[in-house]
Amino acid sequence: IVAHGKLFRGIIMTKPVFLLDIDGVVADFLGAVRRCVAEVSSQPITVTQWDFLTELQQLRPVEYRHYRAKSAERGFCGAIPLLPGAASFVEQLRSRYRVVALTTPLAHCPTWESERRQWLRGHLAFEPRDVVFANDKTLVGGAVLLDDRPENVRAWAAAHPSGRGMLMAAEYNAGRGYTYAEVLRNVCL
Repeated sequence: IVAHGKLFRGIIMTKPVFLLDIDGVVADFLGAVRRCVAEVSSQPITVTQWDFLTELQQLRPVEYRHYRAKSAERGFCGAIPLLPGAASFVEQLRSRYRVVALTTPLAHCPTWESERRQWLRGHLAFEPRDVVFANDKTLVGGAVLLDDRPENVRAWAAAHPSGRGMLMAAEYNAGRGYTYAEVLRNVCL
């Protein structure tokens, strides 16, 4: 029996690990925040940086407090939609890698981790053993890290020089980063 690899000429060949951030990479966290804000304001959120919640807190405290209250409720994480193309992207990655969800928990939400595990299983067929919650992603090694936060990519790449840190394209990354197609071209050839 071979659990995480393929048997080749009597040797177990394991797949390299692809660390996949979730929010902003395959889950539309920004869209969920925008929907929360729209419940109390007709003014849309303009996002210019990854840390848009700090900006929201400073510039629009009423909307921020509403987001904080709603995101702490049971069901918030489970209702975050999958980004278009995410399921196919993860499926294609799995042909070459052991894909591990490496995600930061939302500290003020007591049900976040359990909901995120259910979300990952339901949307992307992640097994519990392939879900890691970490505030410091440098503690987890792998062949590749794909994350939407530039600081996470830089820190992880510095801590794991034999790995490859990749920035996910997102509206708050100022035109930098890789799309799903570009990631697949770069790591699945």
